[in-house]
Amino acid sequence: MATYCYPERLFDRGVRALNHEIVRLWRRRFGAIPGEIRTCFPPKSDVDPEAQADMASTVIEGALVPGRATGESRILPAQIMLYRHCTRHLFLPGPRA
Repeated sequence: MATYCYPERLFDRGVRALNHEIVRLWRRRFGAIPGEIRTCFPPKSDVDPEAQADMASTVIEGALVPGRATGESRILPAQIMLYRHCTRHLFLPGPRA
């Protein structure tokens, strides 16, 4: 909790508003492709499209931390490919979960 609260106090309202808008733009961008897929292939499970878009940005941001900490440049691409794999299986034809 302290990890979240402390940096939050370092930014004024303008910076927080800008950050909020950037997150909304990323959500829209990362939601576009799965949104297009949904028009042709219904997902096997009920997944909130907005949550799926947030997952994409979370995977990227989350993979940057261990990649930088360990110096292993393969972590980010590996996590993106894993996200792709999960998304692919969500939309592959087959029985609904």
